[in-house]
Amino acid sequence: MMTSRISGSVVLCLGLAPLASGCVDGGEGASPLDPPAAVEPQAVYGNSLSSQALTRNALITNRAANSIMVNEPLATETYSDTSTIEALHHQLHHGPTREVMDYLVSCALDPTQTVSYDDTLTGESYTFTGELGLCPGWASGPASVECQEQVSACLLLRVNALKKKVAISMRGEVPGAPPGTGPTALLYPEPAVSTVDYEEDVEQIASFAPCATATSGAARNCGWKADHVGRCRPGERVYIGAGARPPSKCGNLLFPVLGSSTGNTVLRVCEGIHGCNSTTPTFIAQSGASCGSNRPALEFTCPEGGYFSVMSGPQSSGGAGVASPAIRDQATAVYPAPELAVFLWPEGAFYGNLWGPGALNPSIPASANRVKADGNFVEAPPVAGSVFRRAFACTGRFWTRQEAYMTDRICAGGGADCAATWVGACDVSNSNAPSCPPVHRCTVTDGTVVSGDGDFGNCDGDARKWQYPISVYLNNPMDIVDDPALAETTGAPWAPLAPLCF
Repeated sequence: MMTSRISGSVVLCLGLAPLASGCVDGGEGASPLDPPAAVEPQAVYGNSLSSQALTRNALITNRAANSIMVNEPLATETYSDTSTIEALHHQLHHGPTREVMDYLVSCALDPTQTVSYDDTLTGESYTFTGELGLCPGWASGPASVECQEQVSACLLLRVNALKKKVAISMRGEVPGAPPGTGPTALLYPEPAVSTVDYEEDVEQIASFAPCATATSGAARNCGWKADHVGRCRPGERVYIGAGARPPSKCGNLLFPVLGSSTGNTVLRVCEGIHGCNSTTPTFIAQSGASCGSNRPALEFTCPEGGYFSVMSGPQSSGGAGVASPAIRDQATAVYPAPELAVFLWPEGAFYGNLWGPGALNPSIPASANRVKADGNFVEAPPVAGSVFRRAFACTGRFWTRQEAYMTDRICAGGGADCAATWVGACDVSNSNAPSCPPVHRCTVTDGTVVSGDGDFGNCDGDARKWQYPISVYLNNPMDIVDDPALAETTGAPWAPLAPLCF
């Protein structure tokens, strides 16, 4: 999961204004020193980048910086206040620009790579840490066009107009790349989804923070660790343990001991994919000891949503106990659940290139979106339509009001200061409904590197096909938007659909 390292606010807006023709790919002078990662950029991450930052920052939306930054290393010395590159120094003094840099580094670099910034105007220091590793070579040289496109898609999809942090599944591939190769192989579909340790408006759930003082028992709301998410049939009885039988099965020697623990441990189960405190509505059950042992076990009824999350910890905070929870074998429940069974709803795909000649709306003045020597930020006036002229989004097939959904998802209302253009549905062909306009935007609906993950490819935008889209899958259609009407869907991920007009 992504953990935000700095504070800030931002939002992405997908506009409907037509893009200029004659797309130019990549920054002038960019060389293919950093080939695209030969893996699928796929994993569960948080998205809470606001479009206000992405469309009003002193780097990507600054004309001078935009054309330079892809030709320079994504490194501390490049962006320091003493950098010899005039268009890049002092720009990270601006809070929203630091927020964009946080996500930029997260998308481009791997977990061993960092970029630091010391603000000479305030004395504050910041560190931005890599995560996905889509373009690790950018740390030491220019970013290739392929890497620019992958990082652009990553930034676009991680925008959240509601300013909430939502767990999403990211899927995409490099065409022709063999599986299991490259530096980001860890981003393949995960066989087990970790319990999410934050809420939409909470950076970290209290129970996952260290205890201020030594605290014992399963009722405590500190000192827990995230285990995994499980899937079950709503209404069924689920049994889980970490070295014991559930209390109702103590005398049943035919009932197996579930899981194991090294030392004394506790367990907690919550509804959905997020962890919880013992006092929150999503709390289901907890156990500190069962059947006369010092090992936990419990049973619960599968919630209506069909997902549960598990937390564990030592009996006493800071202790040495480590739990390995397991459920009773049953055909309709699985723990841990794989990523492809937890994130079923294809929200859509994001693609394009935020950099290079012609990337920005021509109405943005050359003198705007920059930090002056005195630390003040010169902001561009409102832009009609899209700020980025080669950034696109298409929607998954299940939303019944696709345009309105996508506008609410990343535009936060209105059609100005948008970061991309909505181009229609990713994979709905209206060939069986002649009265409907064509809306099929991606000719690939499941890439070849990982079969069955449903990542879109070869998608339309500005009269060309884009080869590096990243698709987003959700756990729940309501996760990104706040209007239930916009989250209305037709059918379910496992059911066929009739053609629709949008």
